[in-house]
Amino acid sequence: MIISFRHKFIFIAVPKTAGHSVRDALRPHMAPNDWEQCGLFEKKSFPQPHIAALGHGHLTWRDAKALMPEAIFSQFRSFAVIRDPYDRFVSACIFIRRGNPIPAGDETETMKRMLEDDKLMRHFLFRPQHEFLTNDEGDLVVDQLCRLDRLQQDFNKVLQSFGLPDYDLKTINAMDRDTADRYYDDDLRQSVRERYARDFDLLGFSK
Repeated sequence: MIISFRHKFIFIAVPKTAGHSVRDALRPHMAPNDWEQCGLFEKKSFPQPHIAALGHGHLTWRDAKALMPEAIFSQFRSFAVIRDPYDRFVSACIFIRRGNPIPAGDETETMKRMLEDDKLMRHFLFRPQHEFLTNDEGDLVVDQLCRLDRLQQDFNKVLQSFGLPDYDLKTINAMDRDTADRYYDDDLRQSVRERYARDFDLLGFSK
């Protein structure tokens, strides 16, 4: 997450949605008193010890709201990047297994077993996207959403809304969609559809 007091915006870094590319674009515009929390590539922490102790930067809209007085928070606009849940699930599986790569040819069955592992599915990488973007009542409250499949176009609109210049995003830690599609059979697709049903419905992705 990035909270910019200079430009009055909050970037909510949903896991596995090009967060590092967006951070790279935003950092040149940050003021010394702006906050960033990130645990990969760059190690940065918010000034609150209980947040810094998380060790990652994937905080929710509700987390941000709890950190700031309402009078200040209400002046900020928030944005996030969202991603097709099918693609995001595969990306998370591959990333979390980077130290122990899934054997070639066994990817689909391995991902099915991972999806059935309740402890693993509680890891922040696998949290549904809607949990980062909604209030306590479950309403979508983030002001601007960029879709990963049209990220450059959507992100430039976000920058323009903050009075910042367009920026050509770099590709960092990415996986293409064709790679994700090849891992799916009907059973895995159905299981992912069920687990992330709220994301599909709330964020407008095709099931």
